[in-house]
Amino acid sequence: MLISSCSFFISGTIVDVANINSASQVVLSGSIEGLSHVAKIAKEKRWGEDGGAIAAKRCTELNVSGAFHSRLMSPAMEEFSEALLSIAPSFGDLYVPLVANVTGDLVDRKGLEEAMRAQMLAPVRCFTFTCLRV
Repeated sequence: MLISSCSFFISGTIVDVANINSASQVVLSGSIEGLSHVAKIAKEKRWGEDGGAIAAKRCTELNVSGAFHSRLMSPAMEEFSEALLSIAPSFGDLYVPLVANVTGDLVDRKGLEEAMRAQMLAPVRCFTFTCLRV
């Protein structure tokens, strides 16, 4: 079963699922403290604070510049939304179909801004869409 949220593992920190790459690989995003705690629990293959089990063969820290696809991007999303309002009226029709990485749905010009905002906070669900849409 795929993990869809793991913020319940750690009180007082933020850890969110950022990418669901396959049935056996997820990418987490959040605070360094929270991610370190989840990695420790997963490597020890033990029970989380809520009683749910978590285990991992390997935990790899990715070299990224931010906590992308997590709640920690909320302040940036607010700034992005303001900037988007000023440039969105100049967007033309899409020449190629766009698949939203949050929902897996095709997005037209009307849904473009919302899809762009949503992707900042929500996980990329590549595996889920591949399985459901084949």
